[in-house]
Amino acid sequence: MHPVITFAYQNLKKSKTITGLAILAVVLGVLLITSLLVLTDSLVNSVDDSLDLVSDVIVIKEKNTLDPTFSSINTSVIDILLEENSTGSLQGLISSYSDQIWYLEKSETGIYGFTQVLGVQPSKEIETVGILNADNFIEGRTLNDGDFNASVVGTTFAYSKGVEIGDYLEVAGKNILVVGIFNTGSFIDASIFMPIDMVRTFRLTYTTETISTILIKPIDRVGGGQIIEYINENLRDELNIEASDFEEMAEQGRKFIEITADFALNIGIISIIIGSLSVFNAILMSVMERKREIAVLKALGWTDNEVGIEVLMESLIISFVGGIIWLLSGIGVAIYVTATSNFLDLDIVPLTLIKSYGFAVVLGIFGGLYPAIRAIQIDPIVDISG
Repeated sequence: MHPVITFAYQNLKKSKTITGLAILAVVLGVLLITSLLVLTDSLVNSVDDSLDLVSDVIVIKEKNTLDPTFSSINTSVIDILLEENSTGSLQGLISSYSDQIWYLEKSETGIYGFTQVLGVQPSKEIETVGILNADNFIEGRTLNDGDFNASVVGTTFAYSKGVEIGDYLEVAGKNILVVGIFNTGSFIDASIFMPIDMVRTFRLTYTTETISTILIKPIDRVGGGQIIEYINENLRDELNIEASDFEEMAEQGRKFIEITADFALNIGIISIIIGSLSVFNAILMSVMERKREIAVLKALGWTDNEVGIEVLMESLIISFVGGIIWLLSGIGVAIYVTATSNFLDLDIVPLTLIKSYGFAVVLGIFGGLYPAIRAIQIDPIVDISG
């Protein structure tokens, strides 16, 4: 090991308390960045995987509602759309459709403390989206049109809650039998699917004539664009509905994720400033306490560059050690959040880890720069005698 590095390491060992506090400042200052960036990557991955499943599906919901969970439209809309598909302006554009009711069940896990429950007619869902396709099931069976008091759950939900085939879920005060567990590799695996007639009993707002959404599978992507344009221009106000594709909804989600990522980077800048000040204070105190020692080294032949590098090396060692701790801690936080959540799958991107560790390097450089300059300015004649 180079003598300068060895000397820097030995000096840090002498001041264990100050060194420990400086490392702690680095860990606490930047821990949030790693966890936020890893969770952001995980969220982006989940959104993209889910989008692959429903990329060509159109969702029709109540006009001006932010989320399908709060949407309520009349089933007569289905008849109008099918009529338009047979003889009207949408003739031949609709391949299949599925009517659904969306319901949020309060949960200790799940997004914002809720679990998404989807009421569907199984055969229609399979034709339109295909999540309930038997090929997606790893245990038990899919839902059948004749089911009522039955449910299927995604793997993310099942594993986070310890749910097995034959268990009963309590939803809206009712006990619902679990008959199957599916896996799509997306955040849809955090959801529960039930027969639409069962979910209709959870909320009085949904009668036999109301639903949350209609999902439409167009004949192709061009046909999908025509359906969305026609509904929004001609039926939006008349039927109090609006149409969009899941790509549009996903884009809104990505914008939110981008805001979260920007927030994480802003936190990173603040953390660098706080962490740098802590390292700066620790290293500067060490330099001031060792003025005579540094003066002796310079008198023995150490150059200004060697002295400056030695002090800067102390700062970098603190940042490197602290960086490794907070990097592992940040990953640990992300693992815990994804493990206790039933809507996220952990996705660790190497570039994100490199970017996060870069914060520690920058922090060390800025934190040790001024103390290194002060050490270079020490005069052997003045400070040895002083």
